Amino acid sequence: APSPSPTTNTAISLAMSAYLPQYSDQSTVRVHGILVRRFNLHTGRDTDLPPNIVLFMTDQLRRDALGCYGNEICKTPNLDRLAAEGTQFDQAYTVSPVCSPSRASLMSGLYPHNHGVMINTHIAPAWCRGLSLDTPTFSSRLKAAGYVLDYAGKWHVHQDLGPTEFGFDRHRQGRAARGSVPGDESIIEFPGGKFAVAGTNPHPKEEGKTWQLTDVGLEMLR
Repeated sequence: APSPSPTTNTAISLAMSAYLPQYSDQSTVRVHGILVRRFNLHTGRDTDLPPNIVLFMTDQLRRDALGCYGNEICKTPNLDRLAAEGTQFDQAYTVSPVCSPSRASLMSGLYPHNHGVMINTHIAPAWCRGLSLDTPTFSSRLKAAGYVLDYAGKWHVHQDLGPTEFGFDRHRQGRAARGSVPGDESIIEFPGGKFAVAGTNPHPKEEGKTWQLTDVGLEMLR
């Protein structure tokens, strides 16, 4: 496996190497994309084991689209509350502006040039099909420590292998109504054809991808 990048691997080293192994002989936990629940199998009661873990990873979200970072147009009250009650980072940077490399880095704690996923896995000239199974990931470390992991939503870490090959127990993507109001789309022409990148959704918000995935995630938490 590639050597860790010290800068990006710090959090995983602290959380996985130092904290979790002491619980590796304990009973199960439920993680959801990530989500975790932990209890004592013998007593059926909650124990003083590691806390539940819920990891949200957004897609194509700029920092300045959040109210907690000064946006006065987009309404993000729940994310603003998380920022207010938790830790807000003002000098955090993604390792890549491209989807697959960023996701592979989050999974592994490695820079793209170390884990090998340099561009999106679905693009024809991609250097590889995705993150190697030999690369240590936080999901595999959590799994080894006794956690049960769920993953809801977009994956894009490997073109052929899904979350279950990387330690997750379940993967749900949800379903959503597709389409846009005719004549209201923003179209970009690529060598292989035209592609709609934006438009007005004619369906109720409850049928949208975000709403559907939220329901899926809540269902998995329960």
